[in-house]
This record gives sequence, C-alpha cells and structure tokens, in this order.
Amino acid sequence: MNGHLIHLPRYATTDAPAEQLHTERHGDAPYTGDAPVIDPHKATYTVLEVAYLLNLSRGVTYQYVKDGTIPAFRVGRRWVISRKRFAAWLDEMVEVGA
Repeated sequence: MNGHLIHLPRYATTDAPAEQLHTERHGDAPYTGDAPVIDPHKATYTVLEVAYLLNLSRGVTYQYVKDGTIPAFRVGRRWVISRKRFAAWLDEMVEVGA
C-alpha cells in the first residue's frame, strides 16, 4: 500500500459526530489478538485474518463484511473472503484513494 490511505466508512448511531462516535465505540483500535497463522495455499481468508491484515478490530471488520464494504460471502454460519476478490478490492481502494 506504500503509504496510501484507505478510507472506510464510519458507523454512527446517535447525533454525535461520526468521527467522535467511531473513536469512542471502536477507538480506531487496531487488531489486538494473536497473529493468526495464514495458510498461503488456502483460497480464502477468515474475518479474523482480514482484521489482522488490515489492522482493524474484529468487530469493525465484521461490520465491514456484513455491510458489503469488504467483499465476503457466507458458508453456513461463517463468513469467508476470497483472496482474489480481497486483493482486487484492496487494489481498487488504493487507486480510489490515490
């Protein structure tokens, strides 16, 4: 990504400014769990792996997956993210932000 910023939507549910709410609710918290072991031979990522790769909290990553910001699909009760679609989406986000 070489220093490019990716602008993702903020979530607001009250009259407070969106920036303030996002910081209060999610604290722009980076990923805080253990580093997942990402198998380079899998065709998909889990939500936890994408959270780690984007340095987002798990909750914010789930919000982005559920609202379609991050391309994903359900397999049973699990969300999975295609590596190819994720890479294309990420490239597109960098181009839009450039």
